[in-house]
Amino acid sequence: MQDTAEAQVSGVRMRAQSAIQPRLRATLKPSACTGSTAQDRQLGPGGQSQGVSHQVRRARVSADVQLFSGVMGLQHRHSQENSDKVAEQGALWGDFYSKMSAESEQFPINQITDREIKLQLISLQDKGSGALTADKQAHLGKVMNEMSTIYSTATVCLPDDPFNCQTLEPGLEDVMFNSKDYYERLHVWEGWRQEVGKRMRPLYEDYVDLKNEAAKLNGFEDYGAYWRYNYETIEEVAPYTYTRQELMHDVRKIYNQIMPLYKELHTYVRARLMEVYPRHIDPQGPLPAHLLGDMWGRFWTNLYPLSTPYPDRPT
Repeated sequence: MQDTAEAQVSGVRMRAQSAIQPRLRATLKPSACTGSTAQDRQLGPGGQSQGVSHQVRRARVSADVQLFSGVMGLQHRHSQENSDKVAEQGALWGDFYSKMSAESEQFPINQITDREIKLQLISLQDKGSGALTADKQAHLGKVMNEMSTIYSTATVCLPDDPFNCQTLEPGLEDVMFNSKDYYERLHVWEGWRQEVGKRMRPLYEDYVDLKNEAAKLNGFEDYGAYWRYNYETIEEVAPYTYTRQELMHDVRKIYNQIMPLYKELHTYVRARLMEVYPRHIDPQGPLPAHLLGDMWGRFWTNLYPLSTPYPDRPT
């Protein structure tokens, strides 16, 4: 009986993969997508020894998150046609996933011995945003679609040419990557946030409320706990157990370990930026975010030419 159940679950998994993946791949034009593959995004920490656990458990965050993060990374070529296709395929996936989730509930997890199938059952039985009522699911999809469109189509006009209005990619990012004009960078940085933020804020508030509600319907405190749960293992014997509480402990521990190095790096980069932008930076203060190489100050890669310690020496 157990072997039959596991074979049936495997069949559910294969039908889910074969039915939805071609649709998702066909959703966007090839030129519109950027970033890593879905498989890359699903790989969690822990390497091969935890590969099955993290890949499958992180897949439980599921289509609504992957679609949203993928859409938010689209370049300015993201057309209304692609936006409509994303919404259409998101609805198809949501309906399909809800059906597969309901079908998976007929299999008792505690009777499954195969680890991979057990993890996939846990993934399937988590309804995600499908736990919401139909009208709230529809509203969530509409909110995500509108936010992605705003993000990819909002423009800021350049300060020296009010008729030259650029989207984030490639125009505004080119300014953030290459410009050494303090005020041009500030204009673009503030302008994009004003243009995008004021339109997205009410939508994002709805998004947060609905995601938190869905997480609670799935038995979590909030959406943050729902995400952190993806890093837990199902093993019950040490040293292979790992909880989301341990994750937070490890994150804080690593943060404190890195902080001394970060402060030294911060001080060094600040000194270099003061040379490029004199009289604009407090020698004891924070780094202005609009000077850090991209629109979010996340990656300092583009600061490397300004901060190479010994630029005349071979690297």
